[in-house]
Amino acid sequence: MPAIDLTNLKIQSTNLQNLFEQPDAFLRQLADILEFYTNRTLRLNPVTLKSDLPTYRTPRPVIHQIESDLEKLGDQKPDSAVNLVLALWKASYYEARILAAFLLGTIPPNSAMTILSGLPDWLYETKDQEIKNALLSSALARLRKENPRVLLLLISEWLQSPGPKTQSWGYMLLYH
Repeated sequence: MPAIDLTNLKIQSTNLQNLFEQPDAFLRQLADILEFYTNRTLRLNPVTLKSDLPTYRTPRPVIHQIESDLEKLGDQKPDSAVNLVLALWKASYYEARILAAFLLGTIPPNSAMTILSGLPDWLYETKDQEIKNALLSSALARLRKENPRVLLLLISEWLQSPGPKTQSWGYMLLYH
């Protein structure tokens, strides 16, 4: 992994912003950036692997810069953001899913409801606790702030679900 050159990272992240409305090109560029910053010094053994998903082992400051540069676009271009969130989730690697959860939390709640209503499916799909936490916190951040009433309805729906896992996520959501 090369040292993080903040100027270069900012340029790379800005290039991602330009691809916001082109999910396939965005994913290719994202993969290039993550590959560039891959931490190859970590040994891959069950103790160091935190995720059941493939991962680039990208340092958190790289992901943070990308999130920072994309944050406003979720609000400005909600339809494109929804498409990008779905593409990131489908990419099925750790960093893409963390970014999907973050970006979902930047979309206006009325535009994000179709994805938010399917959140239990995503929670069932992943075994990674960090991704589950991101889905329960980051993905719901804007809904929590702007429309807590709808969030409470969502929690109520999950708590009344016949599935014990969905119920447990409802309880977890109460504490996030």
